[in-house]
Amino acid sequence: MMDKSEFRKNAKLQIDLLFDKIEHLEEKKDKVSADAIERYEETIRNLKYKRSRLQQNYQELEIVAEEQWIETKKAFEHATSSVKEGVKKCVEMI
Repeated sequence: MMDKSEFRKNAKLQIDLLFDKIEHLEEKKDKVSADAIERYEETIRNLKYKRSRLQQNYQELEIVAEEQWIETKKAFEHATSSVKEGVKKCVEMI
């Protein structure tokens, strides 16, 4: 099992990777078919919102008290999973 410091380090790497993927997906917008562009743009907007929430979850990991660690960790993992799923949906539209 990862300790808090190791988990935070891994979490930061995941965030950076996901944020880069979102930016990359925005750049590929012109490769999306005309009939899917509206759905693609909506998915990107949703990803940006989730990205913001993920960043907030990460910041909470940095300051959370011991008794709230597990709950905060689970919230971060859920948010990460949600962003990954959104990225996957966008990739499928390209």
